[in-house]
Amino acid sequence: MSIHDTAPGEPAIASVGLPLTNMTPPPLAKSDEGPRRRIGERRASEKRYRGLLEAAPDAMVVVNQGGDIILLNVQAEKQFGYPRDELLGQPVKNIIPQGFAERLVADDLRSAEDALAQQIGTGIELTARRKDGSEFPIELMLSPLENAEGILVTAAIRDISVRKAAEAHLAQMEGRYRGLLEAAPDAMVVVNQGGDIILLNVQAEKQFGYPRDELLGQPVKNIIPQGFAERLVADDLRSAEDALAQQIGTGIELIGRRKDGSEFPIELMLSPLANDEGILVTAAIRDISVRKAAAEALFAEKERAEVTLRSIGDAVLCTDIAGNITFLNIAAENMTGWSWREAVDRPMAEVFPIMDATTRQTTPNRMEMALRQNRAARLPPNCILIRRDGLEMWIEGSASPIHDSEGQDVGVVTIFRDVSEARTMALEKTHSAEHDFLTGLPNRLLLSDRLSQAVALAPRRQNKVAVLFLDLDNFKHINDSLGHPIGDKLLQSVGKRLVECVRGSDTVSRQGGDEFVMLLSDAEHWEDAAVVARRMLEAVARAHSIDRHDLHITASIGVSVYPDDGLDAETLIKNADTAMYQAKENGRQSFRFFEPEMNVRAVERQSIEEGLRRALERHEFALHYQPIVDLGTGAIIGTEALIRWTHATRGVVPPVQFIPVA
Repeated sequence: MSIHDTAPGEPAIASVGLPLTNMTPPPLAKSDEGPRRRIGERRASEKRYRGLLEAAPDAMVVVNQGGDIILLNVQAEKQFGYPRDELLGQPVKNIIPQGFAERLVADDLRSAEDALAQQIGTGIELTARRKDGSEFPIELMLSPLENAEGILVTAAIRDISVRKAAEAHLAQMEGRYRGLLEAAPDAMVVVNQGGDIILLNVQAEKQFGYPRDELLGQPVKNIIPQGFAERLVADDLRSAEDALAQQIGTGIELIGRRKDGSEFPIELMLSPLANDEGILVTAAIRDISVRKAAAEALFAEKERAEVTLRSIGDAVLCTDIAGNITFLNIAAENMTGWSWREAVDRPMAEVFPIMDATTRQTTPNRMEMALRQNRAARLPPNCILIRRDGLEMWIEGSASPIHDSEGQDVGVVTIFRDVSEARTMALEKTHSAEHDFLTGLPNRLLLSDRLSQAVALAPRRQNKVAVLFLDLDNFKHINDSLGHPIGDKLLQSVGKRLVECVRGSDTVSRQGGDEFVMLLSDAEHWEDAAVVARRMLEAVARAHSIDRHDLHITASIGVSVYPDDGLDAETLIKNADTAMYQAKENGRQSFRFFEPEMNVRAVERQSIEEGLRRALERHEFALHYQPIVDLGTGAIIGTEALIRWTHATRGVVPPVQFIPVA
């Protein structure tokens, strides 16, 4: 049966030699109602099957034992980019090169059922190929379809590109999370709901005296005997969020136990970490032996406490119950800029002013929080201390209540440390990962992130996004003649001029070498990109004064615009690059907007480049000599050498096609 035999109202699914009907039978006599009814039932069954294929959300193809496609739905057309009539009758290897055809039923097995049971699996991950040659990951679900002519295989084909990208992203995020754990100054462990340690950092190894492989998989009770495991999420609460809100606190003081059996006081900071397997708990564990010793020494023996506190590296600041300063150790004096004698009896807010680095707002009083909760209160994250001389420094620490011998509150001790250097190193590390080391401009990674965000926001803002790909003309000549140091300074000069040509909301990035890519994230019209491109060409062409050299250089720019020339960052950059090469071919010191025809020329150029490389190996070039004749005298006055190329499949390639590429 073919699509031309489809009854009115049947789904329009075409087939080639579809053996579901065993072809249309000859006319029956009126008295032969039994066969007539069976044919009607068979047609109705086929119609339902075709309807099910069309209604399927995934691409569906039916393949015979010879490996040919005999039926498909509209999703298969869309997914593989073929018109239906082109796919029908094709070998399935044309769209799934490897792994599918090999799983078709073998004729020599005892029965079709045995063959399917032995060879046809489910959830098979393979690679598929579209009509344009691009490949993408798929998940293949196979099921048998038996008829009179043998076993057919129905394949549901799902594009899992998004899922694969998400898995890669999750793996990247896990790597970053592990990196954050290792960078933490405190011991860090991650515990599952069963109370077992599933992740830890090197500080935890040092603090508890265990090698990493010995701690992994151990119950957390082995290192924190009481108080931690009991705070893990309870299964009988309404939700994980409710459990965490009710049971997971901050600044919990407990006892830790090392591998050698010795115990020491710790401060436990808990936070939830949700994943597919449930709620995990991340615990930051700080050895507070020094802090506890300091707090106990204050009410036990003042003189001994002062000696102890002055000898430790962390800054210690004490206040009375009214919030006035009673003690500063040497580290605290150095960090605040106040001496102990000058600071005594002054309000804590005057000696120890702290604020949020981002909002520049004064942070809540941790002294009051520590007294109210009767436990340690950590200083907020992103916290800076304003020194007496006005300088700022990043700090971290906590405030704890001080009790007298009767357990009454008599003040608060605040212990803090300068983390400016570590903070600066972290910021520099982040900056260096996202910026070009030579020019300081955003690199390819940061540009791709910003371009993806701009493309995502463009439909909501109803604006266009333009990408300008700039390449310097004949930059190699400057490197070869004046040296790479001069070339590097020229690149820096070009980068500065390009930044001056755009708005603060736009991005100028260096891709490497002498290539720069600009993102105009909020362009109203494509003409905006043309204005910026002209401005950049003029800026780059002005003389660059570098080490007593006045250097002149020009540039070529290609422009692509969202959504006309691409719907994602990679496509927009690629098409702008293609347009830039067209600008170079048209005389340099110019710009061109991307046109779809450029891709055809780019592919042709790439083909010629590959052919030229192989031509050398295959000895396809031939040298011809042509005399140069004086037309006045008729004498031969010279010879011209001409190269000719005879391609293995193209035949003679005209010089006008390959000489410019060569």
